[in-house]
Amino acid sequence: MRYVWALLLSCAVFSGFIILKPKLTNLYVKYYSMPEDIGFESAPEGYCLVRSEPISATQVESWKKEAKTEHSNVRYALFSLGVYYLYRQNNPGEGLQYFGRVQREYPSTCIAAAALFESGMASLMGTESEEGLRALELFCTKYPNSWRVSAALLYEATYYKNAGDKERAAALCDRIVMDHPTSPQNSRAQKLGVELYRALGKLQDSERLSLLVADATNSNVSKAEALAEWLDARAESVGPEEALKELSMYLPVVKGVEARKTILQAAINVAFDAKLDAKELELVTMLSEEGLIDAERPPILWRRYEIEARLGREGDAARTLNLLVSSYPASEESRRAEEKLNTILSAGIVH
Repeated sequence: MRYVWALLLSCAVFSGFIILKPKLTNLYVKYYSMPEDIGFESAPEGYCLVRSEPISATQVESWKKEAKTEHSNVRYALFSLGVYYLYRQNNPGEGLQYFGRVQREYPSTCIAAAALFESGMASLMGTESEEGLRALELFCTKYPNSWRVSAALLYEATYYKNAGDKERAAALCDRIVMDHPTSPQNSRAQKLGVELYRALGKLQDSERLSLLVADATNSNVSKAEALAEWLDARAESVGPEEALKELSMYLPVVKGVEARKTILQAAINVAFDAKLDAKELELVTMLSEEGLIDAERPPILWRRYEIEARLGREGDAARTLNLLVSSYPASEESRRAEEKLNTILSAGIVH
């Protein structure tokens, strides 16, 4: 099923902004760890182009000596030193100097692209946030097909969120979801965008963003998580009861036990918060029929019993208690169920 109606909602637009300078710390380049892609070229052995690689003091001295020569691999030595100072020594200013040299002295090489990206990161992590934002935007413009574009946009979005510019941050998240639906950053951008749009009171944009992700992802669990985000926003927008009704048309596209557990639990939470007992019972029953492991079933069945008892369905409640006692005798819920059954039987109220 395609979520066509979501695409009809208005897209977020970029607005003017004032650049602020909040303090940024511990920016982590989680997806900057594929050596074959760094700089879009392969480097010889003995250089460190990603922060996850080990670096020895001997290597650092070797790179420094090489950086003063005209060796054919100087650009790799300079880049390695930039990585070392930025991520190992927490010295963005020094790292920026080396990345800058790569760009100035080797502008026609592929590794200059990686140096531009890292220059943006160094500036953001240092004191030149405006320059860092410009470098990341320039990177996105010059290398639009790079997988790092979505990473650059997410760092920008994080910066603007921390700066208090939720509008700009949300628009950048929207850009990642719309233009880079298969990127590693897509899920985080969606979650951040939904959070920001809801904080801004833009519930339709929050709903649209969640459905776009659910529609684009090939992961069943990611689809379920995106639908759960949509459900929360939709419940706030049109009310829990209507949101749960609308969810029913999306449930068939959620496949796999873990994915269905995710979305059903989200729906149960919505029904519980809204005190929609009959709907919660329906959802809890659906969840209990999924491929749960034995340890997961007793709490779900106990919850089913509680709702049945509250709705006055004594017979169903008793049957659920019997199921707990007979099928899961070692569980805490089974012990409580046996106590309840004894109370019910002694009172003679089972029909």
